[in-house]
Amino acid sequence: GSWSRGRVSFVGDAVHPVSPYAGYGMGMAIEDGFWLSRSLAGVDLADRQQLAQGLARYDTQRVSYTNKHAIMARRMGNLFHRTPWPLSALRDAVFNHTGFLEHVMIKNYLKDSEAQMLALQF
Repeated sequence: GSWSRGRVSFVGDAVHPVSPYAGYGMGMAIEDGFWLSRSLAGVDLADRQQLAQGLARYDTQRVSYTNKHAIMARRMGNLFHRTPWPLSALRDAVFNHTGFLEHVMIKNYLKDSEAQMLALQF
């Protein structure tokens, strides 16, 4: 997918709205701004070819990443806010007394974020 066309690109809820849960939308919008600025660093914005390449770098960096995390945010919101009572008690017991939730968060969220941060070049 692409969030960019011509000289325009989008960030935040305009392209990856999530339910208001755990600050995912705000966090991803801030990340979008960071990666957009990184993708356009040193680009002559008057040069349409350079701009297109910079926006393509931004799209490559963000689109699949945020789609994956928007889905995860939706699932976590449903898990924590729509699970009916005896199942919510079971969920809480599993999460409180096992490493399951930590494992899922590391595998599905923190691993991607860590890979992005390690790939940064300053």
